[in-house]
Amino acid sequence: MSDLIITQGLRDKILQPDWEDILGSIVSTADIEDYGDYAVIDNFIEKVDALAEVMENYPADAREKLVEASHKEFGEFLQGFKMPGITQLLPTHYFTPLLFACYKSFIECEFIPHDLDANISEQGKIDFLRRLPNLCSVQGRLFHDSMIVSKNANLPNLGNFDFHATLILNDAPEGCGVSLWDIDWDGQRFSSVEDLLDIEDQQVKSDVSQWLNENAVCTKETVSYEHFDGNEHFDRSRFIEAKKNRLILHKGTIFVNHEYKGGGDFYFLNVLMNTPPKPKELDGNEIGDNNGENF
Repeated sequence: MSDLIITQGLRDKILQPDWEDILGSIVSTADIEDYGDYAVIDNFIEKVDALAEVMENYPADAREKLVEASHKEFGEFLQGFKMPGITQLLPTHYFTPLLFACYKSFIECEFIPHDLDANISEQGKIDFLRRLPNLCSVQGRLFHDSMIVSKNANLPNLGNFDFHATLILNDAPEGCGVSLWDIDWDGQRFSSVEDLLDIEDQQVKSDVSQWLNENAVCTKETVSYEHFDGNEHFDRSRFIEAKKNRLILHKGTIFVNHEYKGGGDFYFLNVLMNTPPKPKELDGNEIGDNNGENF
């Protein structure tokens, strides 16, 4: 009698999560707590555990291992900068319901101008939802013990996108969270790109820029991650504790970092979003000068 051999096809090996079911369980964006320069929504999504489980099974690249090997042998990494932890680049189109919820929240706390709320109307919503993923990046981020990073990667930094949201996916160790920072320069405080651009004293503007370039920019040198608690010029202005299922929103033009003191895994989802273009029906609504030209 021959043995029965059961073969497993690729169909059974490919993870096929029900993204609409998981991300359609966002509870509400109405309970947003707006603190001016940041906003918080607790208990953001009903199926946060299902979301975390799916993301845990999504691959990252080998950058973490390459940096660790390069650090041991050379003490540097030449193929770009290494930020803390493992980064998973996720397909934005899967996350459309979550992106739309973040967009509505950015409007609610007036980070995104209210004249762009036409995109959330029934008439404009369908077309906007098709375009929204192209304005965004979605990343899984895992901070863990014994991380190797580029020198200065633990310092506050400015975002590459206009708006940022962080969704906490696990019960993080004590001391984890998101911090907002000011540059304290002889009593003058600057918390954003806008503040730096508005410095009237050109010598001060030059000195601040030079200090940032020399002391707050990542270098090719690699080091063991250490928790950053401020220095002679960076002063923490806000700390938002990492609580599971908490969504933290802020502009990408402020100085910010994710706080981590070790003691286990800190797992979160990053949503990065650029300002959507105005709907066609709002074209020409800008204020013009006497010649009818837009500013």
